[in-house]
Amino acid sequence: MQQETWQQIGEGVWLKWFPLKVMGADFNRTVTAFTIRKGEVLVHSTGPFSEEDYSFLQSIGERIHFVDATCFHDSFTKRVLQAMTGADFYAPKGFPLKNDRLKPIEDLKPVLGDSIKMIPINGMPKVNEVAFHDGLNGILVIADLLFNFGPDASGWTRGFMRVLAGIKEYPGISRMYRALIRDKQVFQESIDQLRALEFECLIVGHGQPIFGNGREILDKTLAKYGF
Repeated sequence: MQQETWQQIGEGVWLKWFPLKVMGADFNRTVTAFTIRKGEVLVHSTGPFSEEDYSFLQSIGERIHFVDATCFHDSFTKRVLQAMTGADFYAPKGFPLKNDRLKPIEDLKPVLGDSIKMIPINGMPKVNEVAFHDGLNGILVIADLLFNFGPDASGWTRGFMRVLAGIKEYPGISRMYRALIRDKQVFQESIDQLRALEFECLIVGHGQPIFGNGREILDKTLAKYGF
């Protein structure tokens, strides 16, 4: 799955898919850009950006804040750090890439103000994923909590996810993600916070976004796995 252009999905919100190959399977990387206040942009997830992508992001905001919102999203961080020397970068505790420019993800709170809320998915210290909720547009952005590969995904990709991740239907939660939950009660409390949010659009880090009934679909998927 790959797009040539950025798709506007809300007021001041754009989305684009990028290729991400893992052992021949195309996981894709979904990147979401939010205008958060005058002249500033939040970019959820780094990606294999082209010069045109950088130009687009700079056209919607002079100051750019990149966030990789899980310890597993370090595939493109280094290259974007090198390309965007004037941007700000944030990552959760335990992020594998070490760089003096990487700030704790908690430092984003004063930058976001009331425009976007961060919800940490606790109980998973090796993952430390943080979800982002845009209440104005009714959008929830997650990283690895759910995968949502559609019928356009290759047979190899779907087979790879079925055998190694244990996902037979979508959206789904991977076997590895579930195995990394260390404190189920704390994790459940985080999940309940997500359930309490109002949103129609659910953006996943890998796979197709869900543009309608996102909250209901998230609730049913989580319940299917016992959460």
